[in-house]
Amino acid sequence: MYRNRESRAGFSHLADPAEIEANRFNLNIPRYITPITKNESQNIDAHLNGGIPNEDIERFSDFWQAFPKLKTTLFSPLRPHFSRLNISAEEVFSTIEQDSDYQGFIAATHQGIEQWKQEVISQLLGEKPVTSSEILPIFDKLEMTLFQQFAISAFTDPYEAYQLFVDCWNGIIENDLDLLAENGFEFARTLVPNMVTKGKEEVEDGKTGAIFSKALIADYFFVEDKNKLEALKQQISQDEESLAEHQTELTSGFESEEDIGTLESIVKTAKTNAKKAIDTLTDWATLATDWSESELQEKSDRLQQIQILALAIKQTKDQLKKEAPLFDAKVEAQFEHLTGEDICILLAQKWLTTLVGDLEKIAHSYSRKVANQLKVLDERYKETLSEIQTQRKEVEEAFWAMAKLLG
Repeated sequence: MYRNRESRAGFSHLADPAEIEANRFNLNIPRYITPITKNESQNIDAHLNGGIPNEDIERFSDFWQAFPKLKTTLFSPLRPHFSRLNISAEEVFSTIEQDSDYQGFIAATHQGIEQWKQEVISQLLGEKPVTSSEILPIFDKLEMTLFQQFAISAFTDPYEAYQLFVDCWNGIIENDLDLLAENGFEFARTLVPNMVTKGKEEVEDGKTGAIFSKALIADYFFVEDKNKLEALKQQISQDEESLAEHQTELTSGFESEEDIGTLESIVKTAKTNAKKAIDTLTDWATLATDWSESELQEKSDRLQQIQILALAIKQTKDQLKKEAPLFDAKVEAQFEHLTGEDICILLAQKWLTTLVGDLEKIAHSYSRKVANQLKVLDERYKETLSEIQTQRKEVEEAFWAMAKLLG
């Protein structure tokens, strides 16, 4: 809109000098652009007698025209000028997704996004990096193509797509293109210090890629090794959670700080010597609790589990401590072996994977809006006035009956 000097109600306004002067040169946006707001309508007849007003349903007439089978799938006539929802409100969006015409629309949108993605790759990832002078013209071409692609349908917002691309370009792509234009594709093999903030200072914490993160390299070349390390971390987390549950169960029901302190000390002992902890617990319980034999046995079993879990956690942490640096070194070593093809594939993944996923979501934005508003309408008129009055009467009668029993 800005580049084309386009006025659009609620979004943009082309102000001439006379209008700006009339506003005393105040450039606050609300003086020139009035937000589009729609008042929420309430239908008295629907509140009294139930049903969703057809006029509210027809607010989405463009949607019903594009996907004609959906309207009859979702609604049935209830009485003149009112309809009812054939399914639960929570099922509306999934029902829309199952419509064959809608699936065709999604497939066409997906195809358009894929075509645009391939254009991005062909424009930016040729045999040589694009030059500095080519970057802006290519951006202009790509953003215009994307805008036009999403403007084809009334159900995909081209401005939302444009903003996603601009954010990705400014945040990731443009900086990489500048570095590659200056240094060539081989610069993607470079490792640089990974600077992190500790306290008030920046300190080096290993290495990272000048273009690619080590996580991206790991996902592309060593996904099995990465998954093994992630499994170790997950196992540690699960075991620590189980150990904490056992500890909580052992100390629950006690309020005295002295009792809780004693039990926590016993738990600490159990992590390395469950037998000693059980003996201590038995002696203490005889004097300080009225536990039955089965309760004491249950507590003792927990102490045994604490030792097993503590040992497992230590062993897994030792294994992780040994394998993580080896994996990190393996990933770092891979940088210098990146081929030209690897670099182009990884750049496409870095630039486009998240962006394309977000663009795909736009295709569902309008249908989600329809589903959410239909849910609001259904909930608004679901209960008639007479039903609410009946419920109120039943509650009042129950209250007075209870009050009578209480004297």
